[in-house]
Amino acid sequence: ELLIMGGSFRLKVSSRDTGGDLCIYDTLRAAKGGPALHRHHFQDEWFYVIRGEFIVRVGDDTLSLKPGDSAFAPRHTPHA
Repeated sequence: ELLIMGGSFRLKVSSRDTGGDLCIYDTLRAAKGGPALHRHHFQDEWFYVIRGEFIVRVGDDTLSLKPGDSAFAPRHTPHA
């Protein structure tokens, strides 16, 4: 478990399990905020909301996600 950026991150699937294509974390956020705009060159990132609401930026799109919503950030695409 990683405790960073105001949240708890539990690794569910390692990038080693997917040949470096994807890793999956279960994240619990205690406060608003998250990582700055960034991009991954070797992995895609998928966001799925179980509880609460999240604002996610993927490329030029800003999405308001609620429980059951998801967003996909393909590799090389800026996201936050």
